[in-house]
Amino acid sequence: MSWLGASIIVFACTAAGLIKARSLTQLDRLYSGLIAVLGIMKSEISSRSAPMDEIIELISCGQVRYIEPFTEHLKQGLTHLGENSFGSIWDGAVAEGLRGISPRSVLALKSLGSTLGRYEASEQSAAIERCITVISTEQSQLQSGLCANKRMYIGIGAASGLMLAIMLV
Repeated sequence: MSWLGASIIVFACTAAGLIKARSLTQLDRLYSGLIAVLGIMKSEISSRSAPMDEIIELISCGQVRYIEPFTEHLKQGLTHLGENSFGSIWDGAVAEGLRGISPRSVLALKSLGSTLGRYEASEQSAAIERCITVISTEQSQLQSGLCANKRMYIGIGAASGLMLAIMLV
């Protein structure tokens, strides 16, 4: 019976490592989704000078996965646009819908939110491009060690489970 318990402990700790490794993959996909959405926004602003409510409606159609909480928060926030500024709605969407991204990316996105809808199309496009650059850099740093970090988390989980099982048996 103790071997069964030890096996369960090893399995549970390995599963915890797998969950952490999976979260790194999801973070990479989140960065990719953000870059795609910002590219769409830049294109809409520079080519059509589209208003922000139309752009938010376009990006919230669900075409870009992994950032639905962000786009849904933006879409819901637009219903309170008179009560709140677009910048505060954007900041709230970043804080609530993009958990897990780096502080540098959060800062770049919040800075972008204060620019969107307030300035000329060329200035908004330049701000979006700066934000894309920061997020791309963060994604590149994440990707450079992604495989190694995933193996590390899985290995740490399995090793911790084995050590704990050995101590208990």
